[in-house]
Amino acid sequence: MIQLIAAALFRRESWSASGGWDAATLFGSRTWITFAAYADGIDVLRVGWAG
Repeated sequence: MIQLIAAALFRRESWSASGGWDAATLFGSRTWITFAAYADGIDVLRVGWAG
């Protein structure tokens, strides 16, 4: 899970537009996170995993 959050921080192309209520979802091999992006980072809204 920590690796997926770190990937979200460094993959800015996966970020939603900052300043709004939009969120983005990023999937790992067995995990996922939904997050909101801001100019200075992200807020993780939801996490999940399979298995």
